[in-house]
Amino acid sequence: MPILWLEQYPKGLGPIISEVADLLIQDVRQTNGRIDDLCTETNESIDDLAKQLDSRYARLMAMLIACTSILITTMGAAVAVLKFSFS
Repeated sequence: MPILWLEQYPKGLGPIISEVADLLIQDVRQTNGRIDDLCTETNESIDDLAKQLDSRYARLMAMLIACTSILITTMGAAVAVLKFSFS
């Protein structure tokens, strides 16, 4: 990748500055790649946590429905016993 501003430096420094610039560009690209990898890993972790949360929420709802049905059945049985005992 040619650097346009190299003409303003003495001829001996041009290749050195160009090499340093290329190294810096390489480092920036490597860093961007690592940041992309970290973003991907973070997004995957967030997705996994969301799935676990959905799973826990579904289990909680199933438990609440089961407990509610047990409570309603128990209340119905209690009402039936009370009706029978007072009749």
